[in-house]
Amino acid sequence: MGNARRLIVNADDFGMSAAVNAGIVAAHRSGIVTSTTLLANGPAFEEAVALAGRHDRLGVGVHLDLVEGRPLCDPARVPSLVDAAGRFVGSTPALALRAWCGRLAFDELVRELRAQIARVVDAGVRPTHVDTHQHAHCLSIVCAAALEAAAGFGIHRIRFPRERNLDVLARHLRSRVRSAFTAGLAARGRRFLARHAARTTDAFIGPQLMGALEAATLVRVIGSLSPGTTELMCHPGLDSEPGALIQRRGELAALTSAAVQQALARGGVELVSFAALA
Repeated sequence: MGNARRLIVNADDFGMSAAVNAGIVAAHRSGIVTSTTLLANGPAFEEAVALAGRHDRLGVGVHLDLVEGRPLCDPARVPSLVDAAGRFVGSTPALALRAWCGRLAFDELVRELRAQIARVVDAGVRPTHVDTHQHAHCLSIVCAAALEAAAGFGIHRIRFPRERNLDVLARHLRSRVRSAFTAGLAARGRRFLARHAARTTDAFIGPQLMGALEAATLVRVIGSLSPGTTELMCHPGLDSEPGALIQRRGELAALTSAAVQQALARGGVELVSFAALA
């Protein structure tokens, strides 16, 4: 591939809400989004599946969720993953605490992740890859469980959320801390990729841009892309909340910006989905 540069622009949270679904589709139809990942336990799952069926150039993976909402399995079958109310624990750090205390059961992780992939497959979607909500698979035990669950469906592509240091600094300290946290944990999980013959991108960009993904910043990022395939994580939508770290409307504007599309053309960057990973 030489010095060729390819970019996967993946919109997380497909199926979270109607407003998020609409933003992702708009960012695909009028912008640079080539890929998305679908929440099997999302409130707007059925609508997202219908939209995916009408946009066959949009790659769709599975956004495995172990941190928010409820499991697809009966909570009694995955007790190590839920709280007393039968809900997930709320965040990756909370999940990490359970893992570090030896309170996560590997077989329960695989059971729930298989159920989530199965719901997507049974809905008629052929997943291109998997990733996890809030980068839960940067935890080694979750990474191993996700790869095992995905392999059972013939899925061998996965996000590797170890972000390189960007010259473009995140506006929010939380974004920089999150990037360092996920990158440090993800490095430990790389050994599982080879064990499962999993394929991933050469580079990953996302957490450092949360709260700062604007057109001018994205143009600079595109100019700094290295040879190979890079994934850019994004969160477009129509429902940004005041003060929220993820500014969905702002991201949608950046992803559909003419300046960003011109930067890609000027740099000879090819837009692809995870299906392009050999």
